[in-house]
Amino acid sequence: MTGGPVRTDTTDVSGIGPVERVTTSVRARGDGTVDQPAAVPARLSVVVHLTKQEVFGACQALADADPVLVAAGRVDQARALGDLFELLEDRLTAP
Repeated sequence: MTGGPVRTDTTDVSGIGPVERVTTSVRARGDGTVDQPAAVPARLSVVVHLTKQEVFGACQALADADPVLVAAGRVDQARALGDLFELLEDRLTAP
């Protein structure tokens, strides 16, 4: 069996404009395995606009996740989140 048909829906999201969402169905085989649909490339915007509050929320989530990852021994992932935090923080303070 193969995955079901791929469908795209365009939705207007929070005044950002139309966002294309790709949906597809997945079918189970009789042997307990699942057919995965083929990957569909996403069309992404060149620029993403976030409010300061959204960026502050993202920074807080990154800061909260960092010690949890370190405690779990996932230091590389914690470092990657730290890099993302610094990027967002730099963008907030840029002219």
